[in-house]
Order: sequence, then C-alpha cells, then structure tokens
Amino acid sequence: PTSGQVIYSENDELVTKESINDLDNRIKSQKGVEVIFSKIKNSNHFFKNKEKELTLEIEKYLKEKTALI
Repeated sequence: PTSGQVIYSENDELVTKESINDLDNRIKSQKGVEVIFSKIKNSNHFFKNKEKELTLEIEKYLKEKTALI
C-alpha cells in the first residue's frame, strides 16, 4: 500500500460505512502508510451534484502534500 487520500460519500448506496471503517483500520496497521479519509456530506457514491466539493477536497489534499516541494 501507499499513502494517499480516500474520499467517500456520506450517503453511499454501494459502499457501507463499516467497509470504510474496516479499510481505515487495515491501512492504519501498515507501517509508514498515511491515508487521509475525507467525507463529502449529502453525496451519493458518484458524488452527483457535489463535484465542486469533491474537487475542493482533492485540491486541499494536494496543496497540503506539496507545500514543502
């Protein structure tokens, strides 16, 4: 595994919150791997009508991770 970001939707009809929590717990057990989990509120699995919020989350992550480069 590698470090990165997982963006998930609050009202995902395909992936359960338990699955997200399980993934988070499995990743946390990996040494040297940092994954940021970000939730988009009031969105579905495909982030319909939440594209702006999705873009902002991605840009925020990239800005944080490239700030020192």
